[in-house]
Amino acid sequence: MLAVTMLLLSVQGQHVVMSGKRRWVDVHWKRGNSYVRIGWNWLRGCLHKDWALFPSIELQGETRSCSRNCIQKASSTAT
Repeated sequence: MLAVTMLLLSVQGQHVVMSGKRRWVDVHWKRGNSYVRIGWNWLRGCLHKDWALFPSIELQGETRSCSRNCIQKASSTAT
């Protein structure tokens, strides 16, 4: 149950950042909150300020251009 909660809070936090609303929930000068904390603050805003939850449960990861090339190089040198 805890893992599912952490996942949902992380997803909500990531959507908040991607939508440009991070300042609504992370007012810290250095923007030091994690996605989980941002998601938690967003959920509190949904309950108290009538904001809407983001409907999807989709994590957005960064793809590195090197990873595909490195894998191809490693497989070609192994044979």
